[in-house]
Amino acid sequence: MVPNMKRIIMHTVRSVSERILRHPGVFEMWGIDFLLDADLNLWLMEVTPIPDYSAATPAIGELKLKIKRDLIDMEFALMDNNWDLFDKI
Repeated sequence: MVPNMKRIIMHTVRSVSERILRHPGVFEMWGIDFLLDADLNLWLMEVTPIPDYSAATPAIGELKLKIKRDLIDMEFALMDNNWDLFDKI
């Protein structure tokens, strides 16, 4: 499941990479929502520039912290056009 999510996210970022703001110290974080159907097919539902940062439980808080760290690493890779590093995150 995670490889498919990553593939969809990477495709989404690459499709708009020329329009993404690229300035040192400036980051864009998107909320990307997925849906699993009854057959466990993964569907991209929406991409929003205003993600929800709240944490309903400690476990979700830890998960969101990891996601934020990965997003920052992805942003640095994107700013440097380092797709190999981006793919490893």
